[in-house]
Amino acid sequence: MLSVDLLRVRIRKGVARPAYLTPDDAAVVREVLGAFSSAVAGSWRYAELEERISQLSGIYDRRLVRGLSSLMERRLTLSQASGISPVELRKLLFSMGPVISREERDALIASVASKFNASVDEVERAIFSDVEREKIVSGLEALGPGDLIAWYNAELTETLIARSVSLRISAARLWSAILRRIKRLGLMYEVIEDAGGTPSIEVTGPASVLGIHDRYSRAASGLVPVLLDVGEWRMDGRIRLGTREMEFSVDSSSAEMRYPPDVIGRSIRTFDSSMEERLYRALLQAAPDLRVLREPAPLDAGSGVMVPDFAVDVDGHRVFIEVVGFWTPEYLRRKVEKLRRVRGADMILLVDGSIRFPRADVPSEVIFYHGNDIPLKHLLASIRGRTGRSLDAAAVQSAGVSGPPIAGLDSLLEGLVDATFDEVERKLRPILGEDWFNAMESMGYYFEWGSLDVRDARLRRRE
Repeated sequence: MLSVDLLRVRIRKGVARPAYLTPDDAAVVREVLGAFSSAVAGSWRYAELEERISQLSGIYDRRLVRGLSSLMERRLTLSQASGISPVELRKLLFSMGPVISREERDALIASVASKFNASVDEVERAIFSDVEREKIVSGLEALGPGDLIAWYNAELTETLIARSVSLRISAARLWSAILRRIKRLGLMYEVIEDAGGTPSIEVTGPASVLGIHDRYSRAASGLVPVLLDVGEWRMDGRIRLGTREMEFSVDSSSAEMRYPPDVIGRSIRTFDSSMEERLYRALLQAAPDLRVLREPAPLDAGSGVMVPDFAVDVDGHRVFIEVVGFWTPEYLRRKVEKLRRVRGADMILLVDGSIRFPRADVPSEVIFYHGNDIPLKHLLASIRGRTGRSLDAAAVQSAGVSGPPIAGLDSLLEGLVDATFDEVERKLRPILGEDWFNAMESMGYYFEWGSLDVRDARLRRRE
């Protein structure tokens, strides 16, 4: 993500759109790339490169030049100009006492140069050679103009999201991948359907979150990589520019966007929060007999879906756990409404005791935690208090716990390829019980989701 002050948008009829680059902007891109190439070839000091970028900022759009250069700076290698340790050199110089004239300074430098068996110029360069501005530009992972343009456009989209108050995502496919990404980024979201049944995901924008704006901005910007993988997508919402608030719109056809091949996948947190991570590890350690699943299959919540944080299988019964940490009041209100719409799921809410949670408004069991303390004894007692029939041994085996898969299961699944979610569930649940979905996945099958409607999900076999 670029720094938010480098966001460039074009406003037309009250709607903001990112000022994306096209091949027509190749001139300024080549100028920036040329500055970095010259810096490496000429062994410039970093300060000299900064000066050149400053000059280009006075010729072209300042925010554009700074944005392009900030990306290329990530690909620079800087090194010290001298083999003399600047720390040891400064210690020696300062230990030899203050000087009050230029002549005394020159004499001191000459004396120290002889101790290091170096020239006066080498000592002068070495004194502050560990300061970034004085370091030498010694390497660069090069990019072509087209690659830099596409990368800039992707990062500009990230920056747009960082300034958003709210945003709505629509996509043609891979809904499960988008939802999984949103949860792992720790974003506040809601899945909704319009009057025609078309689903979309509404995400709370960073500009509407107080206190954790920077951290939430970085997390929200991580949506872009998965959207680029999806292919066709659209994002609309509201953005805050200074004191103004206006609509914005962007989609996959707006510009060429991609990351360089050597830019490793964006950093995604394995867990939504540190509480979730501690809870997961605590459950595995304290109750190894329980089967703990992270981010199980989505639950039907009326006009949308809900993806709980965990599912725990105990004696043939599945209990879902949702951790309720920092949520804005409006998001909390919507979340409570969604929880009330979930049917047929046994849910435990693990709620931060510092927030005002409307306990009486939800049908689920609520357990409060305080600070970093996990009420593990209370939680396990509640989980084990559930009753239900035992898991079928063959189903457990087919889920990959132990032993061979159920005889004929693969043939059955092969015959169900292209069947809908409901059709597959009707066939497998009587045989495999509550664990049918995980057993199916362990056999190498999955659902391809055309939308968030289970009627559009089709069974596929992994190649």
